Amino acid sequence: MLNVNEKNLLEAVETYLIDNGCDPIKTRQYFNARRFSHGIVMTLPAVCLVPGNKPAESRSKQTHIHVTSKSREFFYSAKELEEAKASTPWIRQNLIIAYNNIQALHGEELSPGLSMADSYMMTKIECRKSQEKQVQLSRLSEDDALFLKLRQGLYENDVLIFLKYRDSRQFFVVGIPYSYHFFKFKFESPRKTARFRVKTYESLQSRNAIPVKTAVENVLAEHRSDEIIESEEPISDTVYQRMVDSAEASDTTYTAEEYVAQNPDGNSATSHRPPTNPALGKEAIKDNSYCCSINAGHNTFLKPDGTKYMEVHHLIPLNQQKNFQYKLDTKANIVPLCPNCHRMLHYGCLKDIKETLKDLYDKRTAALKQSGLDVSFKDLISYYVVETTV
Repeated sequence: MLNVNEKNLLEAVETYLIDNGCDPIKTRQYFNARRFSHGIVMTLPAVCLVPGNKPAESRSKQTHIHVTSKSREFFYSAKELEEAKASTPWIRQNLIIAYNNIQALHGEELSPGLSMADSYMMTKIECRKSQEKQVQLSRLSEDDALFLKLRQGLYENDVLIFLKYRDSRQFFVVGIPYSYHFFKFKFESPRKTARFRVKTYESLQSRNAIPVKTAVENVLAEHRSDEIIESEEPISDTVYQRMVDSAEASDTTYTAEEYVAQNPDGNSATSHRPPTNPALGKEAIKDNSYCCSINAGHNTFLKPDGTKYMEVHHLIPLNQQKNFQYKLDTKANIVPLCPNCHRMLHYGCLKDIKETLKDLYDKRTAALKQSGLDVSFKDLISYYVVETTV
């Protein structure tokens, strides 16, 4: 069972959607922390359901969903809440909803792929005389039909999740039935009562990613504070190795995958370094039985899980991606190494580097070609004349 927190809320959403027919690759690519910043999870009580879905014994005529306490700031800023001296008018909040979510809730045939549509709900700040202000969501007479259909598929103790986009004021919304999340997820809640339960998750993280603060700490642990770094490569290397160490191994084959530049016209200092998938590095280490590719007898320290610590190295450096049609961050090009051998390939004398590269090249030539990476040993050596990337 997944204990949902900031690190895996996005994973929980993608797991539900994939289990209900959404394309796994597209879904995992979409739900990442570069796209979403915050999330809020609501376990729905009877009072917050549409009339037709309330339990038979319920006498509540309420049709909106109410949010109180600190969680109100997910929908309105602290300043907006403070300045509201009277109840505000209903306003439109733009949403995005996955069709598969609607289909699953209503028992309809599931569509393939990952299909989403624009929608909206109405929201307001409700000022009450003797109680704190509420944020109220959904006005049935004015909500978009797609969001209304989502609500019509939700019952008591089902979960409603909103994810906040980083680059717009839109939210992605998904409803997960109790019959599904009870066996899959454990949602934390600061309010352990029988009434409405809600929790906001800030600084969302995505699978195989780490926050900037952690990345900086990792870099400082690797380098002296007074050390001069002439390029960003040692920083990128340190962060990447930590991400590999904490990633979950994938399961891939030697295949050619065409590279598509993420920011071809960008002028970022790191624009030459393409995105990497740390799970591939973890797979390479696991497949090599946690041993160094240069010499399986090379010793290194043991990690808390009892496995030997290994690092990974891209045989054709990532800064050469511009010269290749197919991805360099691919299984055939990733070599597990003990830390000493890895540093030797970066900082050793050219004679030792050539001898080591020749051995690795001979072992991997066929796999490299199978992955679309046809490189001569002469060209490979030329990439190491100056400082290489990881």
